[in-house]
Amino acid sequence: MFFYQDDEDNSFIDIFKDLFEAEDLEQTFARKIEEPFQGTYTFRTTLGDATTKIQCSAEYTMEDLHNALQEAYGFWNDHLYSFFMTGQAWTEPSISSPEDWMSGQPADEVTLSETGLKQGDTILYIYDYGAEWRVEIEVEEMVEK
Repeated sequence: MFFYQDDEDNSFIDIFKDLFEAEDLEQTFARKIEEPFQGTYTFRTTLGDATTKIQCSAEYTMEDLHNALQEAYGFWNDHLYSFFMTGQAWTEPSISSPEDWMSGQPADEVTLSETGLKQGDTILYIYDYGAEWRVEIEVEEMVEK
């Protein structure tokens, strides 16, 4: 699973709580998932001046979201890609092309529900590492199954 499930031993994180603001710790460490979301996500995606909405089941993989973005923006699906879960380029955690063995969790192995995304969250999708097409993805709505 991409993000950790809470266990009884949180001692590693506890060491840092007095050194950082709470929101900084949340951006630095993996998100805690209480219960995976089951339903439909509506994403608002933006590439330059172009905006579109994409709906996906929580059971879809991040590769399925990649394929939807490819269709929405008319890309040819012939380059590597990554999703940056912090919304900042080239940061961890990231989810990447299954063929990109050097970085990130493989996109075909992570479902949307496993990401821990919540309404209002924003992530960044970069397609074609040379051209760096950057698509901002906001979780606009989550509808329970």
